[in-house]
Amino acid sequence: MNSIYSAAIILITGLLLPAGHPHIINGTKGQPSGISVFVEQDTIPVLIGKQKNPVLRINVKADGDDFPDLTGISLRTFGTTSQKDISDVAIYFSGSRSDFGDAVPLGEPAPAKPVFVIPGRQALQKGDNYFWVSLKISGEANLINRITVLCEHIELEGEVKLEPVTPVPAY
Repeated sequence: MNSIYSAAIILITGLLLPAGHPHIINGTKGQPSGISVFVEQDTIPVLIGKQKNPVLRINVKADGDDFPDLTGISLRTFGTTSQKDISDVAIYFSGSRSDFGDAVPLGEPAPAKPVFVIPGRQALQKGDNYFWVSLKISGEANLINRITVLCEHIELEGEVKLEPVTPVPAY
């Protein structure tokens, strides 16, 4: 191919949704007062050779005055055809901006596992706090394989874990 990027793997959300239609998980179980978590995921292609492929947008909405820091994000990749297709997974933070454009890395990229946490500390501000999960796909990835990435929970200072109200779908 003449292109720098090759069309690669179709991301599957765990629910079969038409391309371009987000899956939104509203709210949070057992959250500290004033904090809600919204996860949005499109069914989109991710590209081999591209360093950043944002696949999940996580909005931690904080209402009130005093919030604990976010200390990590737990992810699940059950349903992925081959873990080797994912070179690494990274978290980015874009503040109150809902687009990925100027997002900055949070913590260090990690290899994908069936269930894992990417640690990183970020103070939450009142309102919307956008975090992104981005994948780097292996150059050896099989084009017919599938990748599934879901947010299990976010972790806050004081060992608080916030899970979406809607159960994470089984693949």
